Amino acid sequence: GEAQLVQAAPPVYDGPTPAKGLQGLVCSVELPEVGLVLEVADSLAGGGGAGRGLFVRLAEGVDSVTLPAGVAFCGYAAGRMELAADSEGGKTA
Repeated sequence: GEAQLVQAAPPVYDGPTPAKGLQGLVCSVELPEVGLVLEVADSLAGGGGAGRGLFVRLAEGVDSVTLPAGVAFCGYAAGRMELAADSEGGKTA
């Protein structure tokens, strides 16, 4: 028979998250076409002394986002990441 390629789901983000919001916000870029906001602020790594960090969050009023497979943010979610692909092959955060 034919060999079947099985690819494991990317790991769900399990690192530090800001308890009181981002500190030292440098910029915030809304991506309305995908319902996400990218932000650069003080890093949470190393107790905040590691320079800047890149943060991703859902846009205001957006409950969940489905990204196509292979998108850079696939697997980067503080919350829930479905292990099964949606009907188009993406992941839901």
